Amino acid sequence: AGPYVHIGLTPNFSGITGVYDADLGTQMVNDKTRGERITVTGRVQGVGFRYALRAEAQRLGMRGWVRNRRDGAVEAFVAGDPDAVEAVIAWAHDGPPSARVDDVDVLEENVADGIPTGFDIRETV
Repeated sequence: AGPYVHIGLTPNFSGITGVYDADLGTQMVNDKTRGERITVTGRVQGVGFRYALRAEAQRLGMRGWVRNRRDGAVEAFVAGDPDAVEAVIAWAHDGPPSARVDDVDVLEENVADGIPTGFDIRETV
């Protein structure tokens, strides 16, 4: 049957159900799961944006990652319940109090191959 473990719902899981692939560290998802790649520009580095975005995403039960980019932007991949994804995107338009957001670019991502099992802060690219 492979290295898969069935995942059910937990109180902070935002409706993501699926199968966890232990070899890949990803979770296979259901039809309701939505994934988006978000790129935020402005004064978004050195102001706690990544940590605040991760906290908001975790509060909403999201899965994914966030990282700084060498061009000064912050990039994130968020996946989960469509309403929660929209909430994170809306939050990103303001960010934490010390940030100045100039633009938020959103690109739909295919989640059919699975999504990360948590929400991580990744290294700069």
